[in-house]
Amino acid sequence: MRKTRIITVTAVLAIIAGTVVFNSCTKQDEAGVVLDNQTQHQEMTAGDMAFYSSITQFKQKIKYIKDNPKYKSGEELSIDSAIWLMEATFNYEYSSAGEKYEAVKADSAFLEIETGSQGEISLNELSDAYYEMFYEVQDIYNNTDFDNKGLVLVNLDIVSSNSNTTNLKIETVAGNKSVDPEPGVFGDDDYWRYGMLEGTCDFEQDTTDAARKIWFMTNAHIPPQPWPPPGYIYTYSDYVTWTVEGGDEKWIRPGDPDNYLDYYLYYADPTIGTITDEVLCLEPDEMNNYYNWLQNIIYDWLPQEPGMEDHVFLVISEFEGIPFDYPYIYKHQGQLEYAIMHLVPWSPPADPPLEDDQQN
Repeated sequence: MRKTRIITVTAVLAIIAGTVVFNSCTKQDEAGVVLDNQTQHQEMTAGDMAFYSSITQFKQKIKYIKDNPKYKSGEELSIDSAIWLMEATFNYEYSSAGEKYEAVKADSAFLEIETGSQGEISLNELSDAYYEMFYEVQDIYNNTDFDNKGLVLVNLDIVSSNSNTTNLKIETVAGNKSVDPEPGVFGDDDYWRYGMLEGTCDFEQDTTDAARKIWFMTNAHIPPQPWPPPGYIYTYSDYVTWTVEGGDEKWIRPGDPDNYLDYYLYYADPTIGTITDEVLCLEPDEMNNYYNWLQNIIYDWLPQEPGMEDHVFLVISEFEGIPFDYPYIYKHQGQLEYAIMHLVPWSPPADPPLEDDQQN
């Protein structure tokens, strides 16, 4: 299953092109000057500049509304454009996507926003929704128990809507930043149970399992991004989540099924053969095969799907060993996060910061 929402930067920029009158030069005005001075940089594309312009205009307008609550802008946006702007701007301000993470955790909150009869949202309502989203994400982030944490991404999706409200799911992915990723792949001692935190094949180390070892190893070895030039950062928009799982016919391997490497993601079915401890124990060769096949799915196969041409892989936000039905079928299931990467001028740290020292 994939989240799909195609909103072009140009369309969003046109929607928010209305002006707000200010009495003094703002930080966003200064940012515009920086942009003008850097437009000749060969690595910043026209799409990057349009993206940067759209989110800086949006930031400027919603902050003005926040600071001047009696001001009524009169502007309206489509709900899809509003979600795109909220998501892209928030991730520009707070996300540390692209760093190495040794562990990640996904959590969710929900947000209800008022919309018009045609699904439109006023800029004033959108400003309120953005800052309400900030506090929802801040609460999740500050209650994530990592020693060296960072925000990987925030992903917005519509879960329901009617004639006057739209309900959004706010998926927040936080991670524990890794200084030294695990070396290599799986060695001679890597015998791991399929999932359910059952540890090694002799039931030791029961805080992890085969799925989590593959998950963490994959995130630790994401190829590094190009280093941005001075005064720039990479940020992301148009997030897409792919849910992949063993047993999906898309990931079946050729040959007769026997509950041994039948799929590119782990899958064991009692209708194929008895589920024994041997089947549920992934030996080093199986661990390495599933790790390498996951690399193929991430970097070779999913990027060929329609609409994925400009997307880059960010992180696996979930990857678990899951039993279901009865008699149990066992499978690995994960969520793979992709987005479009933009090179944009660097902005000073956001105010207020996402991390609140008074919490926890």
